[in-house]
Amino acid sequence: MRWRLIRTILILPGTALVFIPAAILFGAKNTNFAHQFAGPDHILFWLALLTASPGLVLAVWTVKLFMKIGKGTPAPWDPPRKLVVRGPYCHVRNPMITSVLLEFIINLYIKELRIH
Repeated sequence: MRWRLIRTILILPGTALVFIPAAILFGAKNTNFAHQFAGPDHILFWLALLTASPGLVLAVWTVKLFMKIGKGTPAPWDPPRKLVVRGPYCHVRNPMITSVLLEFIINLYIKELRIH
C-alpha cells in the first residue's frame, strides 16, 4: 500500500508542483523572466505559506479517506474500490480541485492587493 501512495504522490502532484515549475525556473535562469523568491524574512513568504496550508491539509485528508475507506489512491491507475462519501466528499464532488481553485482565487486577490 505504501508504494502505491508514494508512486501516486511522485507522479501526480510531484510532476505538477515540483518538476514542471523547477524546469520552468531553470529554463528562465539568467533571462528577463528570472524569478526572485521571497525568503522567510519577507511577509509574502508567510502569506503564501498561510494560503497554501488549507489546501495541503485538505489534500492529505482526502488521500487518507481514499486509502482508508475507498481502499485505493487518487491516481486514475489505482482508483478507490469503494465510493467515498465522508468528510469533504459529503459536500463537494472533488474537494481537491475545489481547494486548488480556492487557493488560486485567494492568491489572485493577494496579488491584486500587492499591485495597488
